[in-house]
Amino acid sequence: MRFSFLRAVWLSGAILLLVLAVPLGPPSVSRTGAHPSLGATNGSNGRCGSGAGAVPCAAMAWASTPPGPLPSYGPWRQLGSGSNASPGQRSSAAMAYDPLLGEVVLFGGYNSSAYPYGDTWVFANGNWTNISASLTRSPPAVWGDSMAYDPDLKGIVLFGGRDSLQFYNFTWLFNATGWWDITRSVGPGPRMVMAMAYDVHDRYLFGLGGSFYNGAGWVSYNDSWKLTLSGWTNVTGSVGGSPPAVPYGAGTWDATDGYFLVFGGGSIGSCGTISVTWSYTGGSWTNRTGLSPTYPPTPSGSTAMSYDPLNHSVILFGGYPPAPCTSPLNQTWAYQGGRWSNLTPGLVTTPSARCCASVAYDPLEPGLVMFGGNGNPITPARLNDTWRFDGRGGEGVQVKNTPSVAEAGQTVVLNGTPVALTGPLLWNWSFGDGAVATDAGANVSHSYAVAALYNVVANVTDGNGTVWLGKIVVRVVTPLAAAPAVTPTIADSPATIQYRANATGGVLPLTYLWNFSNGARSTAASGTFLTAIVANYSVAFSVRDANGWARFFNATFRVYPSLGVVTSLSPLVAIAPFTVLANATVSGGDPPASPTWNFTGFGGSVAHSLSANHTYRFPGSYLVSFSALDSARGRVSVNYTVDSLLPLTASAKVTQAAGVVPFTAYFSSSVLGGGGSYSYVWNFSDGSPDATDSTPSHTFTQAGTYPVRLQTKDQFGFEANSSVLVYVVTPLAIAVMVNATIGVAPITANFSVTSSGGFGALDGLWVFGDGGTAHGNGSVSHLYHQAGSYSVLVTVTDALGESARAGVSFRTVDPLLASLVLEPNVSFAGVAVALIASASQGLTPYTFTWGGLPAGCAIGNATRGPCNSTIPGSYPVWVRVTDALGERVNDSATLILKEPTTAPIQTPPSSNASGSSGGPGLTVIAAVAAGVIVAVAAALVIWRMRSRGPPPREMESAAPAPGPAVDPVSEGGPSFYDPPDESG
Repeated sequence: MRFSFLRAVWLSGAILLLVLAVPLGPPSVSRTGAHPSLGATNGSNGRCGSGAGAVPCAAMAWASTPPGPLPSYGPWRQLGSGSNASPGQRSSAAMAYDPLLGEVVLFGGYNSSAYPYGDTWVFANGNWTNISASLTRSPPAVWGDSMAYDPDLKGIVLFGGRDSLQFYNFTWLFNATGWWDITRSVGPGPRMVMAMAYDVHDRYLFGLGGSFYNGAGWVSYNDSWKLTLSGWTNVTGSVGGSPPAVPYGAGTWDATDGYFLVFGGGSIGSCGTISVTWSYTGGSWTNRTGLSPTYPPTPSGSTAMSYDPLNHSVILFGGYPPAPCTSPLNQTWAYQGGRWSNLTPGLVTTPSARCCASVAYDPLEPGLVMFGGNGNPITPARLNDTWRFDGRGGEGVQVKNTPSVAEAGQTVVLNGTPVALTGPLLWNWSFGDGAVATDAGANVSHSYAVAALYNVVANVTDGNGTVWLGKIVVRVVTPLAAAPAVTPTIADSPATIQYRANATGGVLPLTYLWNFSNGARSTAASGTFLTAIVANYSVAFSVRDANGWARFFNATFRVYPSLGVVTSLSPLVAIAPFTVLANATVSGGDPPASPTWNFTGFGGSVAHSLSANHTYRFPGSYLVSFSALDSARGRVSVNYTVDSLLPLTASAKVTQAAGVVPFTAYFSSSVLGGGGSYSYVWNFSDGSPDATDSTPSHTFTQAGTYPVRLQTKDQFGFEANSSVLVYVVTPLAIAVMVNATIGVAPITANFSVTSSGGFGALDGLWVFGDGGTAHGNGSVSHLYHQAGSYSVLVTVTDALGESARAGVSFRTVDPLLASLVLEPNVSFAGVAVALIASASQGLTPYTFTWGGLPAGCAIGNATRGPCNSTIPGSYPVWVRVTDALGERVNDSATLILKEPTTAPIQTPPSSNASGSSGGPGLTVIAAVAAGVIVAVAAALVIWRMRSRGPPPREMESAAPAPGPAVDPVSEGGPSFYDPPDESG
């Protein structure tokens, strides 16, 4: 696979013209430094620059026509081939001249194995130098890249290129500080061999077209771009017309015709058949292809093309013709005034055939410099030879100048030598600064007032009327000047003396010599002289340029004993407010020494004395400095830091101050004041080891109250203490009691609870089992209204939220009821009566006690018994029922025993039921009446028992003694008596 490319960008004529106003020779520069701002202005006009080393725009305006006819060009001269000092065999490298550096710069290219190069070479004074190792950054290795000098950016712009894998669209800038990546987000797309040069007329860097392989095939572009301080701008749509999209076209600024010139191009892969010439200026393209009667052989590109200001022409060399593309050309063509001319027949020597060579104009050696390229045949050969197209005119006239480099204002002698010319010769001279000499002869003198490069032309007409041109560039530099400086002239030991030549002008390179009185020597432009020896010194300085011009200078300086100081400042740390005392003792130096104590910070002060004091009233860290300055400007200084502190305070804290054993407590500390870092010692008062963390934890395994103590110190030893109490308790336990476990409803029960363990105030929640609740710790009461069995539960919670639960059972019963029934309650003495007692509710078992019985009747602890008393009378019979709770209820009834009748009562036969009203009938009536009375009495007894409660105690204790018998019938009803309380 073959890749052969034209260096699309050779330095424009604008760049070459800039050289005329630039101090000659490459400056001594460092290729590291500040990034050049793409947005910065360069000089007062914002374009071409001003000041030292700047390029005036006016110097770029070459005459549009040469000063006379141009019958001959050349010759080509080979400067070297195969030298180890050359960039090595390569093709398709980019090359441009930097007038500020005075160097031709070459970057990139590739070898026969398609290996890309990323090295940077410079050409000056006829020699190549590889400066890659001195650069801190560099573009990627590429070939087919484009380069041109931009006076606005004051450096060489590199765009695009490719390697074996990809195409690039980066933009780099090269200047005295090295390579800088100035790629922006907007710019031409990835491509190679973009035609590029600085447009002097419109004042911006201009680029056209290029080629790109997209994976499916080659794509060629014809878009137009301009680069300004703001970046790239696509101007394709705003320019008039456009050349065809051709690959491998060459472009340069044609200063003679005043436009950007593009030539060549063709279809990739077939070497192409397209050969076009277009020009661009003022925002418009012009097709100039058919204007010239002669034309270079339709190369598809990869020609070496650049503007030659000495010949006022664009020079083109090499390239390759249409298919089969295996043999490149070695023709030299010139373009001037819109026409192409083939110079090849008139040249004595010419480089070997090649394409893809690199070319740039070098004004210091004046002529075009061409390097390398693809040889013949193309594929296996890569060249590394260097050629110069002198541009000195034909061999008929040679011109020399003496001196070879002159100072401004110095007279330059120009000697013209004819070579095989006949007849009387007419010599007309043009000195390049506007001055001319007519019919002045072969030897003339001229003085140049301004340092620059001047194109001197000797226009010689021989006896045949043929005009011959002799050309030379006269280099005029500013006069050599020096303003050496040795500083300081008085210093303390050990002394550091700076010396600087401050030399300008002259012919580079300059040589320097410094001779010191102690035998030290230096040949550097500047340097440092170090000595610790106290003495008076002298130094002799001289500077010479390459022409031998010299300047001389003498200086003296004195070294004194070193300035010493001993200082003290106390205290350095204290609690504000406090006063520091400062003292200093100064020795050596060049007396007298001026002392200064400077107490900086808020409320600071300055004392110009050896002893001083200062009071710090506010906390802070303050710098205190002492300095002494002697007459030799020797200075010694000592710095202190004074820490004014707030009182150190500490606060011990615990997340939870109480807990149940085993209890883990978590501690923290808050420390204020003091200075620097703090130390901590925690004592837990339980015999365990101390802790030294700021936030320790500790587990207490026994109940108790523990004073935990914190001791804090700052880095200066100030101490603060704090403590906190920790309460460790046993688990909460409770017991519940009730005054009685059973009672008669309604009844108020009294409960109480006792506790052990736990922490803090206790809160008890009582649940009484009947829906009632209460809060209380200690004793509580509750009224039960109904009989039943109740589970009483109390839950006690302490201040830690720990709780314990206990319960008790309580029972209530309905009030005790008792009744007494006599069957019958009216009877006759000697007739048995049934005494019946009954009890309900209360709490069994019941105990029955009887009283008020007539003689002959006795009933023990029984519910019933017979009574057969023979003694008539009225008896208040009572019964007392006592239940298991000791509750007692009485009931009573009156027993009436009548005198027995003398005759027994006989029941008449049924046939006599309605018989006579005699005795037996009355007996039956009496019996019926007695039954009615008994029934009524029984009903009254039952009603009374149900409508009253237990009898009052006072009634129980004062029952009346039995009285005389009363006839209940005759008295209107039964009488009831409460029996006496026989329970004691």
